[in-house]
Amino acid sequence: MSNVFLVGCGAGFSGDRIDAAISIVKAIAESGHPGALIFETLAERTLALGQKAKRDNPELGYEPLLQEFLSLILADCVRHGIPIVSNFGAANPHAAARLIQRMASAAALPPLRIAIVDGDDINGVIDLAGLQVLEGDAGLVGNDTEVIAANVYLGAKPIADALREGAQVVVTGRVADPALTLGPLVAHFGWDWLDLQKIAVGTLAGHLLECGAQVTGGYFADPGYKDVPSPENIGFPIAEVSSNGDIVITKAKPPKSAQFEKGTSGNPKGRPKGAKSIGATLAKMGRQRIKITSNGQTRMVTMLEAMVMQLINQAAGGNLKAIREMLAAHRLFVEPEQATNPVSSTTTASAPFGACGRRDSICSMSTGHS
Repeated sequence: MSNVFLVGCGAGFSGDRIDAAISIVKAIAESGHPGALIFETLAERTLALGQKAKRDNPELGYEPLLQEFLSLILADCVRHGIPIVSNFGAANPHAAARLIQRMASAAALPPLRIAIVDGDDINGVIDLAGLQVLEGDAGLVGNDTEVIAANVYLGAKPIADALREGAQVVVTGRVADPALTLGPLVAHFGWDWLDLQKIAVGTLAGHLLECGAQVTGGYFADPGYKDVPSPENIGFPIAEVSSNGDIVITKAKPPKSAQFEKGTSGNPKGRPKGAKSIGATLAKMGRQRIKITSNGQTRMVTMLEAMVMQLINQAAGGNLKAIREMLAAHRLFVEPEQATNPVSSTTTASAPFGACGRRDSICSMSTGHS
């Protein structure tokens, strides 16, 4: 097993540029290390749009640019053994998988091992009247409202399981964004789901990658105030993750080093500051490379983990069983199911796992008022 695993992000939103993944695949293939390619193309708005498209055509509802994203890199990924993981299945991951299999056939590739992670779509099985509405959502949803999309956020475990079973492509619907990165890391390194230090490392890497070029300079650019020449060459990110939990963020095709250093460190002089709130420090490692090192004296804690811990303590006195019972009462917690479809070389992993591999889920909903 290699002590370094690379994850590159080829898209940070639906409609992102279609050519970004080309240089990422090339960089991973030439690195000498194993790696995975992710596309993060989903949001509540795009989920709702996907559901509307699926209503009009049962074979639609996935990312509209799916074919454009993959046509440029699918053969190279298969050739170099680089798995593709993405939530571009949106409202119809099964149809997305069928399209990818057709693309492989048209490119004279052998039938692909495509895994589908589903179970996030809970529209039609929820009772709006029986749900507890959080204060911030009061008045947004009523019994007379048409629900277009309702989804739980699945997590990284079914992704990791699929990759361990040899999946070449993993197609998901709504999963927690960092799960796209965490899943491949857990599959490669064999991290224990209860090793929260390592799980937090993978989650942090996923958060940094999920918005694509934002982490490699997009957040620094501010037209009219901080102009960046040739933003079309900004470069998309790759995370080099070590088995010990160190992360190096770099670019596949970086043209502007100062832009990357300033955008990443948040310091106009390019001197990275320690990120004390997550128990990590940043360090510049030459051109286009920022190293993120876990602080051995403090455990890295994600914002979501802290929030869940607080809710558990407040709502159930620290009793996880009670929390699960509360979720089950609202039909937001069910046991996972798994099925395999050998005919289409497509496996289905249907499991409402949280971002840390547990059965904790967050529900999102889109209505006719969105």
